[in-house]
Amino acid sequence: MTSGETDTTPPSSPVVNQVGDTDSNITGKAEANATVYAIAEGSEIGKDSVSQAGEFQLYISPQIAGTRIEVYAMDHSGNVSEPAIVIVEDVTAPGVPQVNNVTDQDLTVTGTAELNSSITVKTGLDSWTGKANTAGQFSVAIPKQQAGTQIEVTAKDDAGNVSAAATVIVADKTPPAAPAVNKVTDQSTAVTGTAEKGSEVTVKIGTESWKGTTNTEGHFSITIPKQKAGTIIEVKAKDTAGNASSAAKFTVVDGTPPNAPMVNTVSDRNLEIYGTAEPGSTISVRIGTSEIGKGAVGESGFFAAEIHAQQNEGTELVIIAFDAERNASSPTKVKVIKGDTQLSKLVGKTRYTTAVEISKRAGLHQIQSSW
Repeated sequence: MTSGETDTTPPSSPVVNQVGDTDSNITGKAEANATVYAIAEGSEIGKDSVSQAGEFQLYISPQIAGTRIEVYAMDHSGNVSEPAIVIVEDVTAPGVPQVNNVTDQDLTVTGTAELNSSITVKTGLDSWTGKANTAGQFSVAIPKQQAGTQIEVTAKDDAGNVSAAATVIVADKTPPAAPAVNKVTDQSTAVTGTAEKGSEVTVKIGTESWKGTTNTEGHFSITIPKQKAGTIIEVKAKDTAGNASSAAKFTVVDGTPPNAPMVNTVSDRNLEIYGTAEPGSTISVRIGTSEIGKGAVGESGFFAAEIHAQQNEGTELVIIAFDAERNASSPTKVKVIKGDTQLSKLVGKTRYTTAVEISKRAGLHQIQSSW
């Protein structure tokens, strides 16, 4: 251009670097010493001078992703270039997802995240994916997880930006199994058994209750007062998360042995042993530890136990009563005598009548010793 001529040639369009939605400046290159300015939605958002090296940096307020920005260069003669067009990129990661509680019974992870974002649920090396809806809600199907498992949840937007992970620990909502309880008798002063390790065990009888804790092997022993046979006891276990098991229910059994039987005199001619014992019990007649006869005690308490053969004079018979729970009485020992007894002379009598008459006439023997 010669002296006196007017410059009417516009600068070339600026070369503009990419702009993200977190950027507070626009950088690039344009004609040296020109002025560059940026327009967004019809308004100027920044302006700067180009250096002699042809570089510029416009300071702007961060723009929303997707915003169209036009950048112009204007020389000293007022000639304006064609605009350089740049679209603001989404470089902002979604917020951390809000995740609802997850229990060891759940089959989904639910919560909220950026609208339409992709959701990834991860445990260890396994992962499952889903998508947030237009309201930002998501539900991702997973297999049941063990209590204490750590779950990480991230959201990824359409631009590929990934959020920081939300972490949730799987809560224990599985109740313990009902305790396994050992037999309790009317002689017991403790309820024992097994339940979940570290659980609290409650023994309930009517309106009263007693508590204890299982050891590291799951065993428990809880002291209670003696209970009557037939009493109903309930036992529950509660784990450290507060989940309670169903109740183990059982009935206190009779653990009290019958009194030792009262036995009539026995001769070497007898094939039946008569006497009295706890009603409903069973009589066992023995020599040493070998049983030679047995019989049932009637409602009136009398018995007539048949033996296999007549016994020799001097033989020691051991008579024991067993109740319905197989509790054994102390033994009554009787030695066989020789000759007739009053029993052998009572002909035509019933067993129980005979026993009554003998007990009236001769009295009953009760010789007890340890068994």
